[in-house]
Amino acid sequence: MKEAGGGCWDVTVHYAKNPNSTEWNFDIGSGNVKATNSYETIASYDCVDNSSLNHRGVDYPDFKKGIGYNGTHFDGVDIEVAKMEISINKKRKFSTLDPTYLQLLMENAQTVNDDHFTLTWKGQDFIFVRGSLRYKGSRVKQDADDNLDITYNLLYQRGTYVEDGITVGASDPIEKEGHQYLWIYQDEAVQGNFKVKVPIAVYIERVYKYSDFTALELND
Repeated sequence: MKEAGGGCWDVTVHYAKNPNSTEWNFDIGSGNVKATNSYETIASYDCVDNSSLNHRGVDYPDFKKGIGYNGTHFDGVDIEVAKMEISINKKRKFSTLDPTYLQLLMENAQTVNDDHFTLTWKGQDFIFVRGSLRYKGSRVKQDADDNLDITYNLLYQRGTYVEDGITVGASDPIEKEGHQYLWIYQDEAVQGNFKVKVPIAVYIERVYKYSDFTALELND
């Protein structure tokens, strides 16, 4: 700043980005999964006499909501399910980071939240129940100002809950966390003149480790 005369001053101002700024991106869409069982079998029709099944006294098999039985297994059908991908870009000063922070990011990649977890963005709360949010990993680079530019990638997948009323065969309503894996054990059964495979048991598998997402400091 210097005096220009006449009560005026020349002032030079330098602008710089906030080294601790945050940018959020959301992709709310869908992903493909293979469904081998339906919520409900609505109807079935006789392809010979153009009418409802069983009118000719033939005991047609009940596949227990299985889809696409081909004589040995259920082919299923590709359907789309809702998902949300979240990308959070944070510019962090080296001096604000714990010395083991980048190591923590590496060790927690491809884990799911071990408890209810909330992300807050511009007054909007995104509440994720346990096992519904997966931390896929981060892209980390050093910018020209010697600060860190970190992009966190997360994937939300809704789970299956008792109130959804989803069953397989005669099972109880199924409950499954968003990133757990469900598979069905099937076995042969004789129904009238038909030998078919029907679901015998449903198994829920945890295939991702849990971690404490508060340690990622996403809301800071």
